[in-house]
Amino acid sequence: MASHTQAREWAHDGFVSIFGREPTLLEVQFVQAVALLESGYGQGWKNDGIGSWNMGAVQAGKAPCNPATSFEYTDTHPNSDGTSTPYTICFKKYPGPVEGMADVARILYKQMKIEPVSIQAVSIGMYEHHYYEGFGATKEARINNHIKALTAGLTKITNALGEPMPPAGGAGDTPKAPNPDLDFSQSEWLSLLGQSLLHDANAGRFAKLPRDTKAALRRYQFTNGLKADGIPGPKTLGKLLV
Repeated sequence: MASHTQAREWAHDGFVSIFGREPTLLEVQFVQAVALLESGYGQGWKNDGIGSWNMGAVQAGKAPCNPATSFEYTDTHPNSDGTSTPYTICFKKYPGPVEGMADVARILYKQMKIEPVSIQAVSIGMYEHHYYEGFGATKEARINNHIKALTAGLTKITNALGEPMPPAGGAGDTPKAPNPDLDFSQSEWLSLLGQSLLHDANAGRFAKLPRDTKAALRRYQFTNGLKADGIPGPKTLGKLLV
């Protein structure tokens, strides 16, 4: 497998190729960690997947696969009893490692618009946007298993590169509803409520919240059985005001 140092260069260059700017430390750490978790930096594939440089286990649709751009491989679907059912699907091929990393960055931050504020936030965002199905009997188990695996990969990366770990955000534990007094001051909650009143019901537009506020709101929504989209809609406000 490639070294963590080499993989960092690929992740950095892939990100820059998509966004035309330097990534933040958290942005590049999560691109690299996803590539490590999903494919061992593109080198964990066997048979037809060898040399595909598919860093993020990115699928390309149902078979038959176009051998010029994809390969057939086995994936699994989790069941409610905790078992998994295998199925075959096409996975993408890339010209090289930088292109493979670039697609991970594109999917995470451009397509899914995930905000890399913590390990838990990234795992939840990836699950909610169907990047992975995971394994385990329940949604919570699948997300928590992903959090544990992502944390293990980030630990290896940060130890090798001498970097700080990303914020955990409750990694490895069953997410619990945060204490509003810890996540927001009273003035911030009032600001959140006030901004929500700017909602245009006909056009379906909501006021944009600051990144930290939105991340905390997503945690609150997830742990209260709401759609974790960071939008202070009617259902979320109804829950907050109970």
